[in-house]
Amino acid sequence: LQYPSKGNLASTRVSHDDKVLPKISKVRNAATSMLVKLPPSQSQLSPRAKQKRPTQSPRSSSKQCGSNLDRGEDDARAFARDVYLLECDLAGTCPLALPFTTGSSTQLAIDSVSIVDEDMLPLVAMAKEAPSITEVNLAGNQLLTDKSLVPLLEALRKKSLRESAILTPSGTSSALVSLDFTACQSMGKATLDTLTSVLSNQNCTGLLFLRSFAMSQVVIPLSSCLPLAEVLGQHPRLQSLDLSDTGLDSRRLGHIAAQCVNELLRNSTLESLNLAWNAFDKDVFAHIGETLNSLPKLARLYLAGCCSNLLVQKDQAPEYFLDHLAKNQTLKVLDLSLNHLDYRGALMLEDAMEDNFSLQRLVVSGNPLGLHGLRCLVRLLSRKRPRPMHIATQSTASHFATPSSQQDGDWLQMFNPTQLDQRYVLDLER
Repeated sequence: LQYPSKGNLASTRVSHDDKVLPKISKVRNAATSMLVKLPPSQSQLSPRAKQKRPTQSPRSSSKQCGSNLDRGEDDARAFARDVYLLECDLAGTCPLALPFTTGSSTQLAIDSVSIVDEDMLPLVAMAKEAPSITEVNLAGNQLLTDKSLVPLLEALRKKSLRESAILTPSGTSSALVSLDFTACQSMGKATLDTLTSVLSNQNCTGLLFLRSFAMSQVVIPLSSCLPLAEVLGQHPRLQSLDLSDTGLDSRRLGHIAAQCVNELLRNSTLESLNLAWNAFDKDVFAHIGETLNSLPKLARLYLAGCCSNLLVQKDQAPEYFLDHLAKNQTLKVLDLSLNHLDYRGALMLEDAMEDNFSLQRLVVSGNPLGLHGLRCLVRLLSRKRPRPMHIATQSTASHFATPSSQQDGDWLQMFNPTQLDQRYVLDLER
């Protein structure tokens, strides 16, 4: 592939469609013809060659075929690298020194580089020609817009159709398994609509082998929340989902927030779910607790900062979730930090965890538990369990006790089974 010199670079850019594209198609056809070179059949050999050719065992022939495939994949990566360099030259941008652009990796990882659309478009052209892409990580690139994200998703869809059934020589699939758009805050509705279409399993045209998806710190528009939740809840192989701080608030969406959470919890293949920093009301928390038993593989749940109440008060929304922990035996990590839980929530947590032996790490940092709440957690740790449990309790000292709990006198009514000669008030409101 002949690159334009510095003298005629301007004329080459003007005649891009007439001169450069035929060269690219010509090189593409040449690279395609070199992808797989199998040995000629016996009918195509001369009689002399048939006599001198030694017989090959099936094992040796399969090794030779695998080496030919590897050699063809290397040629395809070299061609994709040439396409990337040509596109960077035509766009006037500096090529990025990444393992993906050099052809030594199948992971397109550009996290926290702060690239713009002009830097991303040559990578999109390279992605169309790359033999395989297993991971796309664009986390922290806040300047990327629909101009480059929509073509990238379309290229990933077409590549998924060709490579979803192709197996590498090691026996693993070469399809995309990880997609990360964390903090891509310039993402528009066009990208979200395309993303919903790409993730859809309709007619087996989506990213069927995707296992990890992250889009935290991106506010999802109102019209895109429910469609995106539906396709994520129906994905056949999704294992890790991160939708923290995406605007799935009950105050913002109303009853649609409960519908979105309901659709997400339909996915029985999830192993890790992060819904932190989305303000939920008590109905959403209760639904999450009720659905835990229908998710047999869910081991990590993150609900930090999800309480919709702005002040610490009686009958907090997360307490409706704590009622259902006693029946769950799959969770191993639970994050309930910064949810305005006081000593009442700690008492409910102690009671719910009496028969729960699967939880290994509990995070309740930033909650005003106070002295009585910490005593509940200490009693919980002192119980005999088949495996140890770690409880994170940073910033939960007694000086965080709320004025409301002191005014209503509830903090004096903690039940003590060793002292039955006191007066208690039993609240059966719920």
